[in-house]
Formats: sequence, C-alpha cells, structure tokens
Amino acid sequence: MFTGVIRHFGEILAADPHSAGVRLTVRPEPGLSSVRAGDSVALDGVCLTVVDPAPEALVFDVVQQTLDLTSLAGRKVGDRVHLEPAMRVGDPVDGHHVQGHVEACGTVLQNGDDAARGWRLRVAVPESLMACVVPQGSITLHGVSLTVAHRDETSVEVALIPETLERTHLGQLRVGDPVHIETDVLCRTVVQTVRSLGLGPSATN
Repeated sequence: MFTGVIRHFGEILAADPHSAGVRLTVRPEPGLSSVRAGDSVALDGVCLTVVDPAPEALVFDVVQQTLDLTSLAGRKVGDRVHLEPAMRVGDPVDGHHVQGHVEACGTVLQNGDDAARGWRLRVAVPESLMACVVPQGSITLHGVSLTVAHRDETSVEVALIPETLERTHLGQLRVGDPVHIETDVLCRTVVQTVRSLGLGPSATN
C-alpha cells in the first residue's frame, strides 16, 4: 500500500528485455537506501518488487502483464521516474490509499498554466474506468495522489499546485504522453460490488 505522495525520484540506468518481460535498473536519489530485496516500491505508480538493491541502484523484474497495462516497456536509459516505498505501520497517510495496481494508461490532452485557473492537467481516461472517477474524489496519475477537479464522459482534469509541480514530473508531460491511471480503491470496490449484484450498469470494455 502507498499514499501517492512522491518524495523520491529515480533515473533509469538500464532496461534489459528477457523472456519473461523487462529488467529495469533504477538509480534512486539519496534517501531511499533502506530498501531491501523483496520490498515493494511504486515506480511511476506501478507496484514492483525489488529483486536486487545494489548500493547505488534498484533492480526490478517487470512481467509482461504489467508491460501490457503500463508504459514501462517504453522507458529509456536516462528517463526520470517517481519512486515511493511502501507504507510502514505508523506512517501518516498524507495522500490517499494507493495500491500501485495501475488499471490502464491514459493520454495527456492538455498540460499547462491557465491564467484564470492555475496549472491544469487533462488526461483522456478509458471509458471502462470513468464510473470510478468522481468529482472532488481521489485519482492517482503516474503514482501521484490527486483530486479530480473536473470530469466529463472521456477525460479527467486535475489542478497541479506549485508544490506538486516541483516535487513531481507531471508538469513536464506533453500532449500525447501516456499516463498511468489508478482509480480510488474504495470507489472501485463499491462500483464492482454494485455491478456484481446486478444493481447498476455493467462495465464497458
């Protein structure tokens, strides 16, 4: 479990394909030295297991299913990524409960400063996820806990405050870039339960 509050960056050192997927080697910023083999770390919102915590790098094996659901297959040497270690007992929940289970990739439609409304990021969201996107509710984009400022039938818009722009790379995303999406787990559970009981509209795939 994670909070969606980003306090660490990393840099891709290697992305080596193999028969079961891709092995990513990431150099974290100082401050993530307590991570051990077997620990969970969210990389741009994707929960991965550390297989080798070398002195100056973290190594992750990314399986094909994860590659199919995310944009990790396209990561290149030198790319910067958000890193968040898993919560520990007693840690404050400053964002919201994030599982690190990316459901799909969205696409950046707009990203920039609006003179009247501040910095806004708008992302196209797959139709199958829109039932779990609630105005003023929580959503995770690239591992960052955010509040839904506006939604329509096909997209979601969030406001990025200066603190978020400074501590994440969301402000550097360009139109057309893929974005990892995880909807709020509580909302998702309610929607799936209602659907399984036949009390609401079925999911659209």
